[in-house]
Amino acid sequence: TFEGKSQGVNIPHFLKITWAGGKLGAKKSEQERADLGGRASSEGVGVARPHVCLSEYFIQQYGIRYRKPAELPEAKCEEINFAKLAINYSENLKKDVITTAFKRMVSAIGEAIREGKEVEISFGVGRLFGRRQHATFLMESQYLPDGVSMKSASTSHPFRFNSRAAEPRDSPAAPRRNFTRLTRLRAPG
Repeated sequence: TFEGKSQGVNIPHFLKITWAGGKLGAKKSEQERADLGGRASSEGVGVARPHVCLSEYFIQQYGIRYRKPAELPEAKCEEINFAKLAINYSENLKKDVITTAFKRMVSAIGEAIREGKEVEISFGVGRLFGRRQHATFLMESQYLPDGVSMKSASTSHPFRFNSRAAEPRDSPAAPRRNFTRLTRLRAPG
């Protein structure tokens, strides 16, 4: 949830993390929402589940193959506000610097996936994986509702297959362990 408000977050031109399905469209009392942490209950229509979607812009800009999740009713999302980030988490950074650094990080992530590098980036609630121009996002297991059968980032990796053993190491199809480190980006100035 975004800042404890029981809603999702939309990171412009990159991805959206929210809850979808279940009774999200149904009206609930304030107490019910507080008890359920903003998610639908497992009674009735179904359980809301984590919903992560890369933006269409990001997918097209970097030629990434990504299987979009089904269209379901979503929890309300708040767009990242770079001015708030600058004020709340820094004493000397300005909105423009944070916006520029963010755009450079997103660009570096997109370029790494487009170039076929193996990428794994933790967002706290889940991880973005990229390999050979494919991308997927898996939530951490503690954010998956009980009774929902989904892969989690803590128990599986979307691109690790048993077929690896069948590929010779020097084969062009053999996966290379060249993780991209995105920690070296610097703010301009």
